Amino acid sequence: MANASIASLTPAPASADEAESWVRGELIRSLMRSARGSYFVSAAFMPAMVGMNWAYVPRWELLTWLLAGIIATACRAWGARVYAVRYAGRSAAAQQQFTERYGFVWSTSAVVWGLSILLFFERTPQVNQFMSWLIVAGVGTFPLNGLALHPPLLKRYVNTLFITMLGAVLIRLVTINIQQPQFQYGYLMPVLPILHWYLLLRAGRHIHETARNSLELLFHNHILIKSLTQQRQAAVSAVAMKNRFLASAAHDMRRPVLALSLYADWLRNEPELVLELAPKIVRATHAVNALFDSMFDLARIDSGQVRLHIERVDVSELL
Repeated sequence: MANASIASLTPAPASADEAESWVRGELIRSLMRSARGSYFVSAAFMPAMVGMNWAYVPRWELLTWLLAGIIATACRAWGARVYAVRYAGRSAAAQQQFTERYGFVWSTSAVVWGLSILLFFERTPQVNQFMSWLIVAGVGTFPLNGLALHPPLLKRYVNTLFITMLGAVLIRLVTINIQQPQFQYGYLMPVLPILHWYLLLRAGRHIHETARNSLELLFHNHILIKSLTQQRQAAVSAVAMKNRFLASAAHDMRRPVLALSLYADWLRNEPELVLELAPKIVRATHAVNALFDSMFDLARIDSGQVRLHIERVDVSELL
């Protein structure tokens, strides 16, 4: 925003597009700050998932899934590094471009955790299944506060996670023997991920609205503070200019006042020179009056009593 001149104390208001761009960029920056290192927290649950199902699932399946999880974590770390090097200090459009170009790194993690359902669903004891479901639900919920700051990325992550989960559940329902005693509530299990899916998206919308409103308020407060600062600077400059004018006027007034004093003393000592000194006294008096008139004009201008009539002037004729 351009600095306001002394003649215009109020800066031009920020446009809606400018505010929207700034808020969108700050939301993505906040997302990346909150996501810094969070992928390691998600990766920390992977050994727990493997250890919980170690005695019930073929080890090659567990190790394959764990390797996929390590690759997904590496993708997240790589994406964070790319952002820090290339996009962190750039414009809102660049921030948006990053989420569109590198959003797949979140999807890889979502796919890996969605496929974890194949490891335990109706393959391990109920207690192990319950604990595994809690881990998956926690991994799905943990990044909510960050991802909610950019709804397209949140939807991409949540949709990928739960679609993969539902696909894994359906695969298990088709392949297992439903007559096994441990299979009691398998057909009800897809309902819980769907409910969780809905709740995450709903909560994400509320978090996004709250964060967006806070940033919009911050933006407008910043504009207001900047405007007040500019107005204060303009007012200080105007006061300084007025003080310089008054100092100059006082200095200029000393000369005719001093002349009046000298003429008065001279006239008192030599009254016969009245015809010679009277015109000089009149000129000095007019000079003092002109200075007073200038000061009164300044006061009227400050109070808004003077209206300027601006028109074109022939400078050569004026000169």
